[in-house]
Amino acid sequence: MATAVIIVTYCNNMDITECLEAISDQAGTGDLGVFVVENGGPAAFDALAEALAAPGGPCSEAAASKLANLASPGGCHLRCVELVTCRGHRPVAVAEAPENLGYGGGINSWLARLMPYLEWDGFWILNPDTMPESIALSALKAAFPVIGNPANRKRAVMLTAAQFRFAFTNAVDDEEAARLYETYPVPGLGIPLFQAALANLNPRTEASVDSKNPARGPMKFISGEKDHTVPWAIANASFKRQRRNTAVTEIEELPGRGHSLVIDTGWQEVAQVALDFIERHRPT
Repeated sequence: MATAVIIVTYCNNMDITECLEAISDQAGTGDLGVFVVENGGPAAFDALAEALAAPGGPCSEAAASKLANLASPGGCHLRCVELVTCRGHRPVAVAEAPENLGYGGGINSWLARLMPYLEWDGFWILNPDTMPESIALSALKAAFPVIGNPANRKRAVMLTAAQFRFAFTNAVDDEEAARLYETYPVPGLGIPLFQAALANLNPRTEASVDSKNPARGPMKFISGEKDHTVPWAIANASFKRQRRNTAVTEIEELPGRGHSLVIDTGWQEVAQVALDFIERHRPT
């Protein structure tokens, strides 16, 4: 699964530097390429390329091209330089726009060049001042088969074997992943994922939670270290909200486990963690 990240900038080298540092740390995303267009003219392009590859910067000069013709001038781009991120070794192409194309025009200038290449199965468009969490792209990829089509809000969706592999069984071997896919998945309603994704815009859905509910009992979050669908950052954020409650709230991360942790061959470990928690906090 190859994703192209597109960023449009106008003379804001510091933002791009921090954005690329965050992109370098994206986990569980497969192949990733970064495509930047500088709208600020020749001097701004030179300054950006120099800043990104400077000592201590997020990139270095690419020893060998990973982007082929995409790293050379093409389309409306006047110049292009290929770099590679120091962490994660993500290929980065920085292009000079012929004029200030604006935000949409800058995005389209790269899309026009990227679309003919079939290896790009998704495009992630970021503002230059974005600093995505390390799990941001993997969580988007896991949910995209559902939320990628607005029509799925009112229907059930069945994951393909490849989608299930990424979202659920990434932490087990191919044989077990195939067995689990044949055994467990059924079409699931899309609306819960849409409610969760839009919770900040519409907090009055079934996805809302009263974290201070006095009737809530003890609660434990069990997170898989390699979970693409609900990574640690998301599980821990939910834990911090629930910790406001007066009842006992705990969280534990299980090493090497993915989202299938309750159905794969290691399910007994998860069950034991849950049983131990119940034993410690059951009413006397």
